[in-house]
Amino acid sequence: MSIASGQDDFGFPAIDLPGDLNSAEDVARFLIEELARRGDVSPQQVDSLLEAILKREELGSTAIGRGVALPHAKSAAIDRVLGIIGRSKRPIRWSSQPNSQPVTAVYLLLTPKSRPGDGLSALEAVSRWLRNLSDDV
Repeated sequence: MSIASGQDDFGFPAIDLPGDLNSAEDVARFLIEELARRGDVSPQQVDSLLEAILKREELGSTAIGRGVALPHAKSAAIDRVLGIIGRSKRPIRWSSQPNSQPVTAVYLLLTPKSRPGDGLSALEAVSRWLRNLSDDV
């Protein structure tokens, strides 16, 4: 199990993040724009999807430890589960909370609002996969 190959076990793309991204918002925008470049979402959806990710982040940081963040959101604009991984060579401060740990891997997950079961299943599967991946390190 590795994300070095350019995708994960779910077939979601894994890409290197540019070095000039400095926040959760910067990274989320870049990854959502990459989904738009790939044709998975329309360019007109980028702002609303970013807003959904940031709104979820306000509820509590999605940094889950060991240098990994799992930002996720539900959206009516999505009709299937979408994911993308961003890898950074340098740690990125993910949250403004005082205890926040920097991250180097960001697994962004978007799920359809109309199918909450799919979203929960995807989040559980990705969390389990990441837990197993970190156990291999």
